[in-house]
Amino acid sequence: MPVQRLNDVINSTATAGAAYSAVIDGDLVAKAAAAQLQEGSFVRVPFLLGTNTDEGTSFGPSGINTTDQFLAYCRSRSAARVLDNATATDLSILYPDIPDIGLPTTLPGRPSGSLGSQFKRTSALAGDFTMQAPRRIMSEAWARFNVTSYSYRFNVVVSDADLGQT
Repeated sequence: MPVQRLNDVINSTATAGAAYSAVIDGDLVAKAAAAQLQEGSFVRVPFLLGTNTDEGTSFGPSGINTTDQFLAYCRSRSAARVLDNATATDLSILYPDIPDIGLPTTLPGRPSGSLGSQFKRTSALAGDFTMQAPRRIMSEAWARFNVTSYSYRFNVVVSDADLGQT
């Protein structure tokens, strides 16, 4: 398929809200990525991977105002299974409702309006769960199998994040 045609479709309203992830096909992707990383079943070439510190502000939820809502969000975080209450509670301890340590660091104080008062808390969790943890797990796998990898984390404002306090 011509690149321009594919680009036009991907950047159209037809794919708005689409999720892009690997699909196990038994060929190129033989099994779950976590299993392949654990076994060392990946192409062993030098690898560069990185993320933005504030990555979770782009896809973390908005409108979470209470700890109960945060716990419900934590329990819904796993695509494979729902996290149990004990794990959700542990996450609420690891990601406390303290705006001064949440993300983005460029948004002072406690957010209000449609972002939700716990936006900084959920953004930190969303970014770590979806971007930072996989980056670290992949780097560790490359190291475990003596393959060179380079990992970085940019400390910049995510360009498409709407942090208006409306």
